[in-house]
Amino acid sequence: ITLDLSESQGLVTISPASSNTSVFKDCKKLVSVVFPSSLTTIGSYAFYNCDALESVEIIGTETIGNSAFYSCKKLRNVYLKDVSTIGTYAFGNCQSLQNVYLESIKTVGNYAFGYSSNGDYTSNNKMLDSVVLSNITTIGRYAFGYAINLNLIDMKNITTIMEFAFIGCSALSAVNIDAVTVEKGAFESCTSLTAVTIGTRVKELLNYGVKDNYHSVFQGCNVLTSITFENTNNWNYKYSDTSYSPVDVTNAATNVTRLRYCTTPWCRK
Repeated sequence: ITLDLSESQGLVTISPASSNTSVFKDCKKLVSVVFPSSLTTIGSYAFYNCDALESVEIIGTETIGNSAFYSCKKLRNVYLKDVSTIGTYAFGNCQSLQNVYLESIKTVGNYAFGYSSNGDYTSNNKMLDSVVLSNITTIGRYAFGYAINLNLIDMKNITTIMEFAFIGCSALSAVNIDAVTVEKGAFESCTSLTAVTIGTRVKELLNYGVKDNYHSVFQGCNVLTSITFENTNNWNYKYSDTSYSPVDVTNAATNVTRLRYCTTPWCRK
């Protein structure tokens, strides 16, 4: 079944109050949906557990609610552009998902495409292998956590990658980071990661450590051999808002030794 809402003039919201009242929940024969240009909100649980849904293309919708497409287990491709907010778990447990394209998004919510556990992958998007991220303000906590088959992240013009956003992406071997701020553990336990490029826009690498609680940006990336800074000027250890000391980032191998275990934030002033 194809649900064509493109001619539904004035339709601005698909917004159930809960999973129990979702209009399209458990619609097992829904293969595709065509959304109208007037749509501003796809509410929480709107297409929850639509097992046959194969692809989603959404342009210009302000909000995709929490768990809106959760457990759409045949969903393979997601294309989102000019969306304000992608909610928590919006595309969680989409076990056939392979490709995600996100452009001009303000907030990619926590766990939007990921999970927070490395023990049980049954709820993870374990087939996801390609993510394109362009003009994103915030990539949330665990947004792509433990996407264990993810091997390509193409990012451009990101403002903030929050903590643990790509934790446990164990197939990822290289990444070019183009984000102003990268929080603690963002690429933690990416166990195949060998090469990182820190782009010219990066200003903060927020390693963290208090007593026994410590997380560097690249903690647990045990085969990492190269971290290259495209801009090597004015990098510092940041001990407080008023206390800094310079750090030399010109040697890619030395950067690995320093950053992988570092519990002090780095910043470029």
